[in-house]
Amino acid sequence: MRLDITRQPLSITILLSFLLLACFWSSYGLCPPPEALYAAPESMPLGAVVESLVAHIPWLGYVITTLFLFTNAMLITQIASRNMLYITRSYLPCVLYLAAACGIIMPAASLGATIAAYLVLKGFEYLTLSFSRTANFDCLFRGALVIGLAVLFHVPAIVYLLLVLIALLHFQRSGREALVALVGMALPIVVCGYIYWSMGEGFTHIFTKIYDTVRTSDGFRLFDPHSGISRIVIMGLWALLLLMAIGSFATMARNMRTRARKIQQFAIWFLVIAVGMLVLPCNSAGDLPLVAIGVALVAPTFFARYTGIFPPLFYLLLLLASIVRGFLPF
Repeated sequence: MRLDITRQPLSITILLSFLLLACFWSSYGLCPPPEALYAAPESMPLGAVVESLVAHIPWLGYVITTLFLFTNAMLITQIASRNMLYITRSYLPCVLYLAAACGIIMPAASLGATIAAYLVLKGFEYLTLSFSRTANFDCLFRGALVIGLAVLFHVPAIVYLLLVLIALLHFQRSGREALVALVGMALPIVVCGYIYWSMGEGFTHIFTKIYDTVRTSDGFRLFDPHSGISRIVIMGLWALLLLMAIGSFATMARNMRTRARKIQQFAIWFLVIAVGMLVLPCNSAGDLPLVAIGVALVAPTFFARYTGIFPPLFYLLLLLASIVRGFLPF
């Protein structure tokens, strides 16, 4: 009997999701991570506000972050299914998102980054909806607006502003649509600058804050050769999976429907930007919910393309490594 993991039932998906979210909760009390793995305090205005609200109730921050992580996982699955990215509808993006977000390192609660991940994902959804034969100002404006808003929660999300520009070119939008999207992208930051100005700061204070935060490093590096054998192994597994997924897409792209092919290419651009975010000086352990979006959108392509014993074994190995890494960091 052939094991088709792309058709795993919802019950198995929920069970695996709980296990992976337990890896995240293990950093709260079961086996807390070293101080270096804690996400740096948010310096962006909205991120600082939401984290200050739960600063004295740590478990509440973990609960809200968990809800956003699960919401992001289900939203990715919905986007993939709506656009038929993997030939067949599958719950794989949900599991792979949580494995990438919670199972690579011992994460510490970063509510601002997880909210930013949700906003970026909603922006990606709106931008994909803008792919149509007619002008679609509404979806472009909303997508650009929420991605711009994400920067005010977590500054590394600033790299995803490139996603708006790529969408305009990749989906061949008109000049008027581009103008609307650029206005939406800039609006949250401009409004924040006006609020700072009304409080007695300069209008450019928010721009200075973004620049200084991007240049500030807390010493964390995801690709650290001294981080331990388990992180190196699991990062190698994810890198191999993504390379196989992109190769799988290249072999099947010409047989895909135009919309599915265009959205999958856009998802690969998302992944490229996510990897680029990791080279920013300000990157931290809290960035993984953002990076995991691109991973979860692209990785299932390999499992949908190939059958046999190797894909299920690789999937099980990846999940096992993520869960073991989550509970027993070494």
